[in-house]
Amino acid sequence: MQTRALKDAPALLVPLAALWVATARGVALAPLVAAATAALALGLATVAVRGGVRREPALAWLAGLVAWCGVAAALRPVATAPAAWAVGAGVIALALALAAASPRGAAWAGLAVVAAGTLVAGWLVLEAVAVAGRPAGPLGNPNLAAMVALLGLLTVPRMRAGPVVRAGLAVVLLGGVVASGSRGGLLALLAACATWALLAASRRQRHWALGGGAVVVVVLGLVVARERDPLRWERARLWAVAARTALAELPIGCGPGGYGDAALPHNFPRDGEFARYHRLPGVAESDVLQLAATLGLPGLILAGGLAWRVARGAGRRGAPLVAAVAVGALVNTQLAAPVVAWTAVLALSAARPHRAPPTVRFGIRPAVAAVLVAIVAIPTGQALTWPSPGLTPDPEAVLARAEVQARGAGGDNRKLAGAAAGAWQAARLRPRWGRAWRLVGAIALERAGRRREAALAEEAVTAFRRAREDNRNDVWAALGEGQAHRLLGDGASARAAFQAAAGVEPNCVPCWLELATLGVETGDVDQARAALERAEAARQLGRRTTFVSGYERRLATADPELLGRLRASLGGGGR
Repeated sequence: MQTRALKDAPALLVPLAALWVATARGVALAPLVAAATAALALGLATVAVRGGVRREPALAWLAGLVAWCGVAAALRPVATAPAAWAVGAGVIALALALAAASPRGAAWAGLAVVAAGTLVAGWLVLEAVAVAGRPAGPLGNPNLAAMVALLGLLTVPRMRAGPVVRAGLAVVLLGGVVASGSRGGLLALLAACATWALLAASRRQRHWALGGGAVVVVVLGLVVARERDPLRWERARLWAVAARTALAELPIGCGPGGYGDAALPHNFPRDGEFARYHRLPGVAESDVLQLAATLGLPGLILAGGLAWRVARGAGRRGAPLVAAVAVGALVNTQLAAPVVAWTAVLALSAARPHRAPPTVRFGIRPAVAAVLVAIVAIPTGQALTWPSPGLTPDPEAVLARAEVQARGAGGDNRKLAGAAAGAWQAARLRPRWGRAWRLVGAIALERAGRRREAALAEEAVTAFRRAREDNRNDVWAALGEGQAHRLLGDGASARAAFQAAAGVEPNCVPCWLELATLGVETGDVDQARAALERAEAARQLGRRTTFVSGYERRLATADPELLGRLRASLGGGGR
């Protein structure tokens, strides 16, 4: 009885996969779901290892990739919480691959993929009808949801069910992919259908080849229709940012969870818009490029070996699935989301032929197995709860509290000191985060202005410089550094910082007003008047522009008292 129960244990993969979708909060996992995933996945892996595991090179490559991810997190200056989240997701992926290594485990893994994909597809279709537009899906991103639905669609042919059931599921899953409006999902579907048609043609199965070709034509038409999107070239620019980031972070990458901070200095300017840097490249929009930037050459080598082994092991029947995952990874950042990565692992495990029996056996006592699972599952489950709370405090939450405290301080030195402590904590938790260093500088600058202490102004200069080192396109750090230099009486350094800020954002009204003020103080009236005219021109342009972010509104905002004094001193007009 006990042996039978252990053999049927992989059946728990089905409700687990459904739970990922039903309780999804974007890419984040609810704490209970994270704990259940860690305990169940690691438990099933232990049972699989205890019963015997076939010598599968793909598992070794995956284990090496997860191990290097952990090493890179220790070597690089990254925030602990998101890095642990990425490593924890890799540990669970490896555990799921072990759990699905046997024929029985692979069968249940396939059913789990179809269950998750069907739930996602149904969600996408219903949401698309309800909002009469493009749905976000349970994962908060239509590209991620489309890939989960597509994985389910490509796994349906291997289900042990009647043709009517499989046809019904395929219709729902295909409807979800189309409803998502995901260009990457459609391209992945196109790759899968093209691979299927080519394999059918090579076997002289003309009716299947013609059917696959017809589907390719239909999907290609959907992709062409999607190309009407005015932001269709946005992704190409993001790929260029990712390529520059990867080259700058050679040879070992910026570390897991560090891409957002590492990519900021390489962001592209949006010339022709009011603000040039109001959008941030949070992801590479390509798993391959993001992997190159975060894990460097070792990560590329390990991932390449894993991809090669998976492609070889999938066989002809699994080739369409491999093609879909490969194309999706090229044009989207999707495997960085745990639910998508785990579903892909289960789908690829289900697609692999299971002809050879297990050849490696481990004798593990149940008590020892339980202890091992607990030792690994507890920290892994906690890490997977990021950002609420993760293994360590989330830097963004810490900084948000510090910003609120600083805004509400009202000049109170004790409250400002408390806010500064929070900003310093955020900077320590996420060392390359220029925004945290900028808040450190802003608080030190405010305290220096109120207390007239040179030491605080110098601290502000140091913090702002650190922020600019992390992101040379940070207009507010350059502006703050200039203000701190002016407070110290260093007009030349202040002018250089203000000009640098205006060079980053030519429509930055506060930057031009600071330059005008500096010109008045130094007696350079012509330069002051020219700077005031630039500020007035930027304000006029701002009135004709529809803003989509607070960043843009802040660029166009002028201190009315300062503006009035400058107009009175320089004889400027404006409204």
